[in-house]
Amino acid sequence: MSFRNPYIPVINAVIFFVIIMIIIGICKPAFLYDHTNNKYRSFGSGSGQTHFTIVIVGIITSLLVYYLCLFRYVPAKIRKPMRYLHRYA
Repeated sequence: MSFRNPYIPVINAVIFFVIIMIIIGICKPAFLYDHTNNKYRSFGSGSGQTHFTIVIVGIITSLLVYYLCLFRYVPAKIRKPMRYLHRYA
């Protein structure tokens, strides 16, 4: 297994995930970060809390990035063309 092979979706997903999380960490969006207290918001529905913590955003981002990378490298032979749909249109 070569780490330089661009057709390995796991390696590419990890690289994209790390880049996205670094960008989120640098930008510190207001729905994740409390700029008045200079800390990340805690989970909850009260004042100063958020439903999207950095952990939840990380989990959702990792799943989305992996599936996007996986779909990108699926060979075209495996993808079935939907030729049958034009009959019903």
